Amino acid sequence: MKYFLPLLFFTSILASCGSNKSLLERSDEDKALQEAVKKLNKNSNNDDAAEALPILYKSILKTRLARIKSYESGTDIGRWDKIIYEYEALQQAYNSIVESSPAFKLITPENFSTQIVESKDAAAMAYYDYAQTYLEKEGRDNAKKAYSNFKKADRYAPGFKDVKVKINQAYENAIVDV
Repeated sequence: MKYFLPLLFFTSILASCGSNKSLLERSDEDKALQEAVKKLNKNSNNDDAAEALPILYKSILKTRLARIKSYESGTDIGRWDKIIYEYEALQQAYNSIVESSPAFKLITPENFSTQIVESKDAAAMAYYDYAQTYLEKEGRDNAKKAYSNFKKADRYAPGFKDVKVKINQAYENAIVDV
């Protein structure tokens, strides 16, 4: 009895550390894919990880590309943030697989670096044009909105067009002289 309680406590802690769900039952497929790659790196003969990896990658690819397609059909300026996020998540999956020899033997992932660059350029153009509409309007609030959107354009594509000049112009328009 003296050893029973500590042993029970130790086994319950040990059981809580591991996950009882298989990789395919996890709700976060991205984390499950990362875990499958880690398991394959530790043991390239891990059948569970080898079986789950292609299924997880295909599901992630399908889900994220469907989201991108949905966002692309929208007109909200914020859609670019979502599109880029999705492409970057796909690129992260690609990088994890390519950097793992056992995982790369099982899957030939798709590289999304070109789509990321193209999306960032398109986002910069969209934010630049959006900011320009506010810069053309009178008022401090419009100048602040222009400034914010020019900064986003510059964040996505540093040095885009004359964005630095426009940022300074919007800043100057937003300043209240006392």
